[in-house]
Amino acid sequence: MKNSNFTKILTAGSVDSGKSTLLGRILYDTENYNSDELENVIAKTKKNPHFKNKIDFSLLLDGLLDEATEGITIDLAHKYFQYNDKNYVFIDSPGHIEYLQNTASGATFADIALLLIDSKVGITQQTLNHLEIVNMFSNIKKIIVCINKIDSIKQPEKIYKTYKQKINEFCIEKGFEIPQVIPISALEGQNIKNRSKKMNFYNGPSLLNLIEKDYQDKNTNNFGTIAIVQNVLRGENNDRIFTIKNLNSRFSIGSPLYNARTNEKITVKKIFKDFDSKKTIQKNETANVQINEKATLNNSDILLKEVNNLIQTSSIKVTYVHISREIEISKSQRIQLNFRNQKVNGYISKIENKQNSSIISFLTIELENKIFLTEYSKFSALAVFSIIDISDNETLGFGFVNHSLDKGVHVIESETSKFINTKNKIKCFWLTGLPSSGKTTIANSLGLELAKNHKLFYIIDGDSIRSNLNSDLGFTKSDRIENNRRVAHLAKILYDSGVIPIVSTVSPNQSSREFARSLFPDGDFIEVFVNTSLEECIKRDVKDLYKSDKKIKNITGIHTNYDIPSSPEVILDTENLSLEEETQILLDLLIKE
Repeated sequence: MKNSNFTKILTAGSVDSGKSTLLGRILYDTENYNSDELENVIAKTKKNPHFKNKIDFSLLLDGLLDEATEGITIDLAHKYFQYNDKNYVFIDSPGHIEYLQNTASGATFADIALLLIDSKVGITQQTLNHLEIVNMFSNIKKIIVCINKIDSIKQPEKIYKTYKQKINEFCIEKGFEIPQVIPISALEGQNIKNRSKKMNFYNGPSLLNLIEKDYQDKNTNNFGTIAIVQNVLRGENNDRIFTIKNLNSRFSIGSPLYNARTNEKITVKKIFKDFDSKKTIQKNETANVQINEKATLNNSDILLKEVNNLIQTSSIKVTYVHISREIEISKSQRIQLNFRNQKVNGYISKIENKQNSSIISFLTIELENKIFLTEYSKFSALAVFSIIDISDNETLGFGFVNHSLDKGVHVIESETSKFINTKNKIKCFWLTGLPSSGKTTIANSLGLELAKNHKLFYIIDGDSIRSNLNSDLGFTKSDRIENNRRVAHLAKILYDSGVIPIVSTVSPNQSSREFARSLFPDGDFIEVFVNTSLEECIKRDVKDLYKSDKKIKNITGIHTNYDIPSSPEVILDTENLSLEEETQILLDLLIKE
């Protein structure tokens, strides 16, 4: 059963809402237990005077953590069961409010969300947080809210209708679809498998009827085959074998597929599953395949039926789910996004909170590399990610991609620039150092020598860029990062056009320089550290930045930090080298190649 397709049900609720009892009751009513387990549960229950002649169904969940669903890793418990020839798995998140990260993690993979409310406690802030979270994930096609312990309160009909109305009003206010709200008693089994005769005020289906009712998966129909390479193996004859997870429509031996990374055509020659040969890989199935010998595949590569089905982008607008009120995110923060098949570094350039909630935010994220992904509303599997703080490797939250902010994101990069740059052997020179260190002087000198050698170049001067292209930016940390992001992209445009970019800018943050480097092919980005002491820069002070009467409070090296390059290609000691020597060092990297 574990290798079969199954419907994933996220269960969430406050502590003592009866979640364990409900899951155990469902296992009991669907006969997903053996006789020994039941006898053991009955024996343990008899020792507990609280239950008297009843069964503590929560004990059927003993050993819940012995299994794990693929892709779910953050302290979520799982339990498989069968009902009416369909396979299901409960993804159970802890009830404590500080574990909202677990609910968010489970929500990224769930098909159905089952939220419990203790009728004695009522609708809490945690209930509303859970509703917000599960409504943010379009992979969740059905939301069921259970008002539990309804048999133990006075005026159950009034309580049920009151809670249902509050939930409906909250969802309408937020723009969410109205969920199914059902009164239940997990302990008594009322409205679980069959309609309860004791709750004649409710005329809807039972909980299991709601769960097994089919739903329509709306966001995968237009994509055809999308598969991920999970592993590269070697067969008995040293043949390459690839473990592939198929996320959407099936494909067979001989089906033409394309590698999104290389645009290379892939032909499947053989399919293996559990050492048996197969002709077809179904949706959500994992199998080993052999392909045509000339094609290349790497771990995390994406295989497609159509080459233009994915977005290639480095700038995205996302919905972000905070895992805790205690963990804050900030503008300009360096982060890592962990998608299903890939990891990519970047930083947060904008934060919005349109929902006026401490749980949901909207972020603009700039990535260090272009990646392939999908918009969440169209295909969720390649749009969901977790966010990791690079500085301490702590999980900050979860989210999904709303849309790309790049123009022309569906266009595969042209091979033209590769041809131009191969013929002309051009590079990007990125001169970094303190203000008045000599960057502009060196850049101008290099430019003159390149002109003598009939090389196309353009000097991107930090001050000049600040006065025109980036005149809307100040000198805060976030504005400095944005300034350097724009400069990096401008340099890449020049490089792609066959022009040597010479960048002269302070660029004080190591992360910004790493981002710039990520845009260029290996070996074509030359980071030049113009190494001049602060004392010498103050002596030169060609821009009068260091004079006390300027009253400038954001000078790099004095008021704000400068990250000394950790491993630059070139270090120019301007206090011991002449301008001619400095220029020749850089020129040699092009002329002598």
